[in-house]
Amino acid sequence: MSAPRPRSHRRSGRRPERATAEERLFASYLRTAETAGGALPWQYPQLPKDPAGPDGSPAATPDEITEARNRLESERANLLAAVEHTADSGPRPFAWRLMTALLRYCWLDLPRGAWQSAAQAALRAAQADSDKRGQAAMHRSLGIAHWDMGHHPQAIDHHTRVLRLHRETGDPLGQALALGGLGLVDAEAARLDDALEHFTEALRLSREAGRLDAEAQALIGLGLAYRDRGRLELSAGHLEEALRTLRRAGAGDETHRLPALSAVYWEQGRLREAARALGAADDGDSGAVLSEPRNANPTTLDIAARIELDLGHHEKALTYAEHSLLLAENTGRRRLLAIALTTLADAQLRTGHAEEAAGTHERALAIAREVGNQRTEAETLLGLAEAHRVRRHHREALDCARQALALAHRGGFDVVKARTLTELAAIHTARGRPSPARTRAHSALALNRRTGHRLGEARALAALARALHAIDDPTADSVRRRARAIYLDTGARPPGDLT
Repeated sequence: MSAPRPRSHRRSGRRPERATAEERLFASYLRTAETAGGALPWQYPQLPKDPAGPDGSPAATPDEITEARNRLESERANLLAAVEHTADSGPRPFAWRLMTALLRYCWLDLPRGAWQSAAQAALRAAQADSDKRGQAAMHRSLGIAHWDMGHHPQAIDHHTRVLRLHRETGDPLGQALALGGLGLVDAEAARLDDALEHFTEALRLSREAGRLDAEAQALIGLGLAYRDRGRLELSAGHLEEALRTLRRAGAGDETHRLPALSAVYWEQGRLREAARALGAADDGDSGAVLSEPRNANPTTLDIAARIELDLGHHEKALTYAEHSLLLAENTGRRRLLAIALTTLADAQLRTGHAEEAAGTHERALAIAREVGNQRTEAETLLGLAEAHRVRRHHREALDCARQALALAHRGGFDVVKARTLTELAAIHTARGRPSPARTRAHSALALNRRTGHRLGEARALAALARALHAIDDPTADSVRRRARAIYLDTGARPPGDLT
């Protein structure tokens, strides 16, 4: 009588030699995924070292991370099949371990539908084994995916499950990352007070756990929430601290670029610093953004397009915006799709295609409302108001601007509110109503100074100068000169009537 096969082989029906070959392949996938994950907390919860791989190996270099990402992309179908196969036939822990290690790849490269399906399969495997750590990891993965697709109720449900599981096991790090996930959903839905509370508690727990990488993520969350609130200096401070913390954590290729910080620098009028925060050359030319494949993500490209618009490089901005849109479409990232369309529409308007810009803004508006991104909805309405004004559709422009103002006021988005007040001033001037134009411009000016949005201040001054010029006010020229000085100081290109 022959000896019985090991239990795992009996369960799956695999011959021992085939099982061994599969497990070597699975271990190879896992090591590649871990390398592609870099040094950030994508791999949380920390995976036990696989016996087939080296222990205590040095952090991967940027080139090794890129090479690993390329391999994952070429093996995508096999990777996803491996997750499904092991979730059904074993070894089940491999399914959730691989999906945990793949989180960064999923975030950057994988279509959201494929990500969701694979994570659901891995979650079933963890549930079948009653593995709380595996369940928490997959609920977190699904929470991030649903948030990125604009599915807020599902995202909240998954992150709440993560929080409960880690409270049961007394894991402060797991609780911190769950709270961070909830904070991101809160910020998206304009619940900024709740977001700040969640990120603050996440920061405390991350420090309690002694994990610098998770601490940096909480600081980034705080920076994002304060940016939405219009507290740009406080936002920049948190994001700069996050960058320093990432360096202390040994985050490798992540330590010289942080798109969120670039966005704040851009709003502060620090255009060269904004470009450098994206990894551009020291001369402030953000053309470097497209030169490295690992930089090609929708957020980075969108911010690069915004910087180029202010620098007056409209065609380059259009190229970046189109590429950002393509990447967002390819991965099914509805949240970023609305943002990319809004930026593309602004670039279309600057290149003289107002009709096309209005249509693109309409598309962005529908998606922003669908995913519940209130800041993007307000910004899209603002862009649509400008497109209508340029086309001399003043009634439609006024209606869109008023909707944007109401959203910005309700959400506490002070930078967007100030920009909308400036646009309302421009609309009133175009309608031959300089008195309300001056009132709106003065309000915008005060709010921009409070938030620290320097280019917003310059635009409000320019709008005020135009309103004053319409009534032959002798102070118009001095106001115009003040606006021009700010444009030149930031490196932005002044509009034609200020040159």
